[in-house]
Amino acid sequence: MLSTSKDDFNKEVGNLQRLDHPHIVRLLFTITVKEFEQPARDVAFFLGFPLATGTLESLCDYIKPHPSPRQHAPWMLDQCLGLSKALNVIHGNDESSPSYNDEAKYGIHSDIKPKNILWFRRSSSNLGTLQLANFGSTTFHSEETKSNNKIYAHTKTYAPPEVVCAEDTSRAFDIWGLGCVFLEFLSCLVLGSENCPKTFATARSNATTAFQCRPEFQTPSSPITFDTFYSSATPKSNSAGRSAVSVVVNEAVNEVKFPFTAVCLDHLF
Repeated sequence: MLSTSKDDFNKEVGNLQRLDHPHIVRLLFTITVKEFEQPARDVAFFLGFPLATGTLESLCDYIKPHPSPRQHAPWMLDQCLGLSKALNVIHGNDESSPSYNDEAKYGIHSDIKPKNILWFRRSSSNLGTLQLANFGSTTFHSEETKSNNKIYAHTKTYAPPEVVCAEDTSRAFDIWGLGCVFLEFLSCLVLGSENCPKTFATARSNATTAFQCRPEFQTPSSPITFDTFYSSATPKSNSAGRSAVSVVVNEAVNEVKFPFTAVCLDHLF
């Protein structure tokens, strides 16, 4: 991965060096490129990672033509659990983590989405492993600041309502994002090609009519339609407005949970 900003490069390297988990991508090496002219100036920075098979998006594309929920149910559960535990390490809750005793140990990834979850398939006999990646926007905080942060680098689709409303955020920001990713992931694998991420995204966009909560974006006569997992009501005066999980998302949850539960129980017993 290439970076042209030394500060961004140093930040991501520092973030990766303090995180150690099987479901967090591992930094292998870094390269700094200098100018030939004197005094030599750093002009480019490279981060080296293991070669991934693809991302969570490409995994869904690979599986959807021939879904087999009974076959993949144990693997799905294992990967979802592994990613949740990896997020727990980032959030500073894992006592076995090397950074657990650091003063600023409470991390917020802030950009969890399918493209930032890498897929590593080691053999043709199984689907492999999923790992969280892209820690350039991750920040770490102390006990005093862990719940009152402004998030600037994020992907709107997987961000919770409080970001749109310019409210302070906490580590719950990541939990919302991971939950959204899990729902897309399970919809694809359990329900098949008709519920692939792109189809689900189109349905959300068609159903989600929202108003930006920030005053400069308020346009009461012209609702803004965009792809999120929630719907926002028009703000009243200076209040932040009301938000609720999108109807389409609730329908997807109901569609997924019963067949997936049945498949899991079938596997266990």
